[in-house]
Amino acid sequence: MRTKEEVPAWPIVLCAVQLSLVYGFTALAKINPEFLSGSVLRGALALPARLRRRPLLFRSLAIVVIAVESFLAIGLWSTRLRPVAFVLGLGFHGSILMTIRENLFAPPDLDFVVFGLIALGPYVLFLTESPGSRIVIWDDRCSFCRRWISWFRRFDWLGIHRFEGSSSVELLNEAAIAPEEADRELQLRGPNLRRGGFDAVRTILEVLPVSFLWAPLLAVPPIRWIGERLYKAIAIRRKCTYVISPPSGPGTKLRAG
Repeated sequence: MRTKEEVPAWPIVLCAVQLSLVYGFTALAKINPEFLSGSVLRGALALPARLRRRPLLFRSLAIVVIAVESFLAIGLWSTRLRPVAFVLGLGFHGSILMTIRENLFAPPDLDFVVFGLIALGPYVLFLTESPGSRIVIWDDRCSFCRRWISWFRRFDWLGIHRFEGSSSVELLNEAAIAPEEADRELQLRGPNLRRGGFDAVRTILEVLPVSFLWAPLLAVPPIRWIGERLYKAIAIRRKCTYVISPPSGPGTKLRAG
């Protein structure tokens, strides 16, 4: 008997398949002389006049559009390619809103806004992490950390994470984490997953419905380098008020974060 938290898998799979079919069919439909010549894009894109006089540009763009849609039809199903597909899909539909209009200063076409929302919405179905499969361990005696964790909790609509305080000695022993390590930076544990600090934050964002489309960009070397140093700088300079930790034995402790 299914519990009330469980739902049949087939409607979710069908919606995901439908999205792939849309991308795959539109890619195949564009493989024709008219579209490949670039004339369709030349008439649709709002670009400066100097660019519109370059037919090679539009022929190249036509090939890029077909390649992107073909990749999205397949890449969303691959665990390895999925982060790239998320970012590429967001950029693809965003570029449609920015370029397909009457002129550069006209507002985005409402039809393309709706189309983008409808197309990007089912992307969340490709998040395959199970509810409660990850543990986030944080310094629960620090008021600054508490505010950030409250935001993670608020946007973890799929319930993928369990948020546990570092004051639990049993949990730290189970996760093989030293107390000073848990107090120094955020820790994330899951099946074949061990992250800390900025990498933990980035990995959490990659499965939150509000951020999973753009969060893979945080793994790009320049952005990751900046993020790691910014995280360490904030962690060192954070100012926490005293918070009573949950009981972990006979009595409670009072500690500064």
